[in-house]
Amino acid sequence: MKIETELAQAGSRWDERTGAVSMPVYQAATFRHPGLGQTTGFDYFP
Repeated sequence: MKIETELAQAGSRWDERTGAVSMPVYQAATFRHPGLGQTTGFDYFP
């Protein structure tokens, strides 16, 4: 199979075990702080 065909069909496969058709999108971020108890101004609380 040509590489063009492989690339065109790349999105048409699924995970046989879970049925997933795409990779999950993780919307998370981690921020480094200068030290314990010190803030950079980006503190998030639930």
